[in-house]
Amino acid sequence: MVLVNYSDSDSEQEPTKTELDGKAAGPSTLKRKHDQRSTSDLSSDLPPLPAAFHDLYASTARVSTRDDPSLHGGRKRVVPHVEGNWATHVYLEWYPTATESNHLSSLISTLQDSSSEEESQIQSLLTSDLGAQLPLHISLSRPIVLQTEQRQPFTEQLQEQILKSGVRPFEISFTSLDWVSNYESTRWFLVLRLSKPVTNALNRLLHISNQVAASFGQGTLYADPNPNPEPQARDRGRGRGRGFRGRHNTRSTRGERLVKPIIADCSPHFHISIAWTLQAPSPTLLERTSSPEVAHSVQKKMQDLALRFDIMKLKLGNTVTVIALPTRAEEGKGLLGI
Repeated sequence: MVLVNYSDSDSEQEPTKTELDGKAAGPSTLKRKHDQRSTSDLSSDLPPLPAAFHDLYASTARVSTRDDPSLHGGRKRVVPHVEGNWATHVYLEWYPTATESNHLSSLISTLQDSSSEEESQIQSLLTSDLGAQLPLHISLSRPIVLQTEQRQPFTEQLQEQILKSGVRPFEISFTSLDWVSNYESTRWFLVLRLSKPVTNALNRLLHISNQVAASFGQGTLYADPNPNPEPQARDRGRGRGRGFRGRHNTRSTRGERLVKPIIADCSPHFHISIAWTLQAPSPTLLERTSSPEVAHSVQKKMQDLALRFDIMKLKLGNTVTVIALPTRAEEGKGLLGI
């Protein structure tokens, strides 16, 4: 067997300038140039992930079979886990771009710097503990719980009502920063308030979601799901009233009168949460949040941002169902059709 005598790496000489010049255009130099590029430059060259990819990983892995706030930054489970029960949520989802995320982080940092040591640390909702970007959302339902046998009927009913609704894709913008608590007052959220869409789309989608939730015996979000006692009723009295009260629009069709439901205006309640804390914000922090300085910062950073929504989502357990909003006139002929 022949033994090959390799030179020791410590005894290797540095390449001369001539050798370096001769390799200036070689693969090694190109690799170094490539490595010196910033992470942001490399990221910008990559195409965005398809929207459906995020739905595959919409839930984190369970690390405990019981509610353990120490595993979740002190947060307590709102809906206890019970075998055969499925936590359910209806919402609109937004993935901020890198620029948008930087603007939001700046707003959060402004208030983090002003909070006192006695207060809980303000936690961002923009990224996970590992630094991965997280989606933000507009809630269209309370956290509700369905039985196994209710999952498919609930999904089908919600899909059917959205298809009939005539709610087309729409845009919203941001108006201000504010603090709100969850229903149980166990957490407080720093939120961006939203403008009211021209088509009243948010209220109309909330109305549908609340009606479907109520039909399954679930609680509703923000408003009574059925302010009109018979929203789908037709008056066959050829112009004679049948006891309907309140404001309603009518349209005669062969002696019938179609009564449209009265949709509550919950516009002041809609928001997107961007951070949270376990304790109620102090008067000082509330004053800082509503100060002209912060208001100007929100306007400057977010004034040109308009979010467009053409789908809504239903998360049922770990499964996310995408429900497209109607885009053609013939798709929107129903209870709330236009």
